Amino acid sequence: MFSSKKHLLALPFYIVIVVVCACQPAETRRGVAVNPPQGTQRRIYSFTANPTQPTTLRFDAAQPSAPFSVEVIDNSGRIVATFSGSGMQTASLTLAPANGLYQVALAAADAAAASSVRVSIVDTQTQNYGSQSAPAAQVCTITATHPGGVNMRAQPALNAPALGVLAANSSLPADARSAGGWYRVYSSSSSGWVAGDVVNASGMCADLPLQLTPTTTDSAANAATGTFVNALSVTNYAPYDAASFYFDVDADSGATFSESVSFPDGDSSDRVLLAVSGLAAGIDISRPFALTMACSGAGSAELRWGGADSPALRCGETAQINFTTQYDRQMLLVTLPTGSTQSYVTYTLRAAPIAPSDAPVLDMGIDLNSGGQFTDRVSFPAGDRADSVQIGVVNFAMQTADNYRDVLVWLECGGSGVENVRWGLPGGTAQGCGGALSLALSQLDNIKTLLVILPDNSSGESYVHYTLHALPVALPDTEAFTFGFDRDAGGVFNETLSAPFGDNSDAIMVNVNNLTATPPHNYRSIQLTLICGGVGIEQVRWGTPSDVSLLCHMNITVPFLYGEGGQPVMVVLPPGSAQSYVRYTLYAIPVP
Repeated sequence: MFSSKKHLLALPFYIVIVVVCACQPAETRRGVAVNPPQGTQRRIYSFTANPTQPTTLRFDAAQPSAPFSVEVIDNSGRIVATFSGSGMQTASLTLAPANGLYQVALAAADAAAASSVRVSIVDTQTQNYGSQSAPAAQVCTITATHPGGVNMRAQPALNAPALGVLAANSSLPADARSAGGWYRVYSSSSSGWVAGDVVNASGMCADLPLQLTPTTTDSAANAATGTFVNALSVTNYAPYDAASFYFDVDADSGATFSESVSFPDGDSSDRVLLAVSGLAAGIDISRPFALTMACSGAGSAELRWGGADSPALRCGETAQINFTTQYDRQMLLVTLPTGSTQSYVTYTLRAAPIAPSDAPVLDMGIDLNSGGQFTDRVSFPAGDRADSVQIGVVNFAMQTADNYRDVLVWLECGGSGVENVRWGLPGGTAQGCGGALSLALSQLDNIKTLLVILPDNSSGESYVHYTLHALPVALPDTEAFTFGFDRDAGGVFNETLSAPFGDNSDAIMVNVNNLTATPPHNYRSIQLTLICGGVGIEQVRWGTPSDVSLLCHMNITVPFLYGEGGQPVMVVLPPGSAQSYVRYTLYAIPVP
C-alpha cells in the first residue's frame, strides 16, 4: 500500500472507492492515456453516466514518480469524490446507475513534473443490483425531415466536408450528439454528422455520448466541446469516421488530405480513395503524381500507408502513381498496425502532379506556311523542371519564296505556378508565360534552340503544362509599295500577309511606266489578277480602295491614261481572320 488522502462527499448513489497498486477486475473497455497539466491548472474530462448499470472509473499513473490528483463532479456541479496523495499511482471509483453528464478534473500532484494518467471508464456488469435485470437501452433514431435530404458531414459544423446525404424521410441510428444539437448517424457503409434542426430525433437520444474534448480550465461547470467520444470512454484519441474518405485532387495543382489515427483506442486506420479530376485526353496519356506522407504525434514511426492490400510505406516517404483518363483513382490505406505502441498520429497526405523525365533535347518541327506547336510539362521541386526544344522548318525549298521564314514563337501555359516559368534562347531565358519572340529561319540556318524552365528559386510547388506555338509571319512594311511595269510587257508584284500576327494589309500604287503624251501609247487597259498560295488564302480580299471585295484568283481591268497617275490597289486579311500565312502575286497584263 502507499500513503494517500481520500475525501468522499455525500452521494445519492452508492460509491465504492479503492486506492490500490494491485490489479483491478477485468475492464470491458481499454483506457486512454491523458496528460494532466503541470502546475496548479486542472484538465476537465466529461462522460455520460450509465442509467442502467454501475460505472467504474479507474486511474493509473504511467510513472511511479508522477503522482496525480482527481476530483469527480456530478451532473449538478457538486464535487462528489477526490483522490490525492504524494504516492498515489492507481485509484478506482464505482458509481451507481445515474443520468446526466459527469466530469473528472485531473491535475499533476508535482507541479514541476510532467505526467501521464491512464483513464478507464467501464460499464460494470452485475446481477445483484435490483431484483430484475435492467432493460436494454433504446436506440436513438434520426429521421431526415428536409424535403431535399440532409447532408452528413465529417464534423458537427456547417463548414465541415459533406460525406453523403441522408435522404428525405429516411432514418439511421445515432451513436453520439454534440453540444450544438448535431447527431452522429451511421450505417454499415457510412457515417456522419447531421444538424438537429432538419431531422426528427426519437428514442433515447438524450443519453447519447456527447462530443467532448478536454479543456484547461479550473471551472468544473464549464463543459468542453470538440472531438467525438465513443460510448462512455473519456478520450483524446482519433474519432471513428467514415468507412472511407474521398480525396479529390486537381490534376494541375494537387491537394492535401489530413486526418488522425490512434492505437490501441480509437480509429486505427483510414481508407482514402484518391481521385484525380481534370485529366484530359492527349497530354494526359499518363500523368504521374508524387504522394508524400507527413506525420506528427506519438507513434509516428508505427504508421504505415500505401496500397490498400499492402501498406508498407512510412511517414516521410514518397510514392509515385501514374493516372490517366481511364485510371484516375487509387484506394489507399493509412494504418497503425496491430501491435503498435500507444499512438496518436496526425497525418497529412500530399498528392502533387510531377512532370516525367524526357529526352535531353526535344524536337519541334513546323511547316513553312502553317507553323506548328509543341506541348510538354515541367514541375518543381520534383519531376522534370527544364526542357530543351529544337525548332526548325521541315519543308524549306530551294526557290526564293520558300527558303526563308520569319517565325513568331510564343508560350501558352496552364497549371499551378505558371508565374515561375521562364523561357527563351539560351542565355536569354527572360520571357514568361504569354511572352513571344521572333526567329529568322532559312534553309541555311534552320535550327534554333529554346529553353523552358522552372528556375531553382521558384517560389512554391509548380506543375505547368505548356504549349510552344510557332507561326510564320509577314514582317511589317517599312514603306509604301509602288508597282510599275512596261506598257506592253506588263509585270508581277510579290508580297506576303499573315494573321493574326504580322502584316495583314498592303497598299500598292500600280503604274504604267512608259505611256506617252500622244497616241497610240498614251493609253493602256490593264488586267490585274491576284494569285495566292499558303494557308488562309480564302480569307484574302483585294481590289480598289472603293471596293475591296475580290477574292484570290479573281481579276479586274483598269484603264491607265497618260498624265492621270497610278491606280491604288489594296490587298488585306480582314480583322478577325483565322490563322493565315499568304504569299500573293499581283499580275499586270496589257489587254489588246
